[in-house]
Amino acid sequence: MEFNGGRFYIKQNALISQLLSALPEDRRYLFGELAEFLIKLAYLPQKQAVKTLTLSFKRGRQVIAKVRACNGGEFRVKFFACANPPQKFRDALRRDIEAQNEQYWGTVNPDRPAHLKNKCDSCGTACTGGNIGYYWKFEDGREIFRCGAYPILIPDITVNDLADIKRMLIEQDKYFKTIHVEKERVWKL
Repeated sequence: MEFNGGRFYIKQNALISQLLSALPEDRRYLFGELAEFLIKLAYLPQKQAVKTLTLSFKRGRQVIAKVRACNGGEFRVKFFACANPPQKFRDALRRDIEAQNEQYWGTVNPDRPAHLKNKCDSCGTACTGGNIGYYWKFEDGREIFRCGAYPILIPDITVNDLADIKRMLIEQDKYFKTIHVEKERVWKL
């Protein structure tokens, strides 16, 4: 897969090629499509300094997705701004919340001070998630807020999931653009 655009794109072409060559052949099309779509949304791949080849797709400091070249390819994505994520994604969020053993989440409590309502309690006063994330209601009625700083692992994605993933990436990207504009407005005042 080749991304056009001249000298600037040589590095990202090399990163995508490295990722795709580390994946089984039957998974390359899927992850190539995801990489191409993320780049079209202006999220550029950046290699992470970890043992397993991992690319974060980011614009500025904002990461929207991560891809790891292990287990046939792992896809992690942020989708907290999406109005109606498919069941597969809601199930992935539930599994993530249950696996984290209360790390990166806090109980939703209307009595908390306004600046603490949307905090996961893991970062303390310096929330790395920007006070944005997921809300989840357990069957027993407890409501929690899951930090939005970290993408959620979506297991077993297939080509059949591409349309949903692309729709959700567009929704999340629109939200990121909105909060970026809001931050710029605040700084300009």
